[in-house]
Amino acid sequence: MSVSFSPTGEHVIAASNDNAARVWDTSYGRQHANLMGHSGKVFSSKWTHDSRKIITGSHDRTIRVWDAASGYCNKTINCGSSCNDVDMTSDSNVIISGHLDYHLRCWDIRNGENIADMNLHSGQITSVSASHLGHIILTNSRDNTLGVVDTRTWKVLRTLSHKDFTNGLNWSRSCFSPDAYYACAGGANGSLFVWDVSSGNLVAHLDNHESDSSAICCCAWNPGGGTVVTADKSGSLAIWG
Repeated sequence: MSVSFSPTGEHVIAASNDNAARVWDTSYGRQHANLMGHSGKVFSSKWTHDSRKIITGSHDRTIRVWDAASGYCNKTINCGSSCNDVDMTSDSNVIISGHLDYHLRCWDIRNGENIADMNLHSGQITSVSASHLGHIILTNSRDNTLGVVDTRTWKVLRTLSHKDFTNGLNWSRSCFSPDAYYACAGGANGSLFVWDVSSGNLVAHLDNHESDSSAICCCAWNPGGGTVVTADKSGSLAIWG
């Protein structure tokens, strides 16, 4: 359901629809840990920025915090709704979660307490991502909008939308550019949309000219800033520059 490298690059984690998440050693390809305990599909898994903890979000309405070295679950957070995606703030102190019930929720990783609960969309949230350079969160929703939220005030700074943009999947992932000046998301028709975060204006609408193009599932911005890679529902990858 999702795959991510640890910040050190030494491990990779994959969330799975068999109610588990698995960690592999990238040097030898061996499985390092099998994180079992959820009672529903694990839709998302992310590392803290020090690579010491792993966060998982599940259809079972819980978020779990795991010790990355031992694979032991240190904390279970009952979040009230199926969790479609999770991420961490830049200081790794706050867990961000997007849910089936349209809510964005934020949790203190140390004690599991709810810090913020925002109903900023009219459709389920399909992805959440935090800028690692500042205090903003990007959300993507089935209501065909993206939200930009300030984590210092928990206020919506901007809503990003366009008449041609449709979020076609319940697990569609959007992302910030490395400098967080831009946000991009893939559409149901296989097109890529890029917005200026500060102004909210659409700055690029890139069409996929393949006749059999399908809904884009996820997008990732090259850390160097030059290109974006997307994956669509048919299993195809595209590099945009």
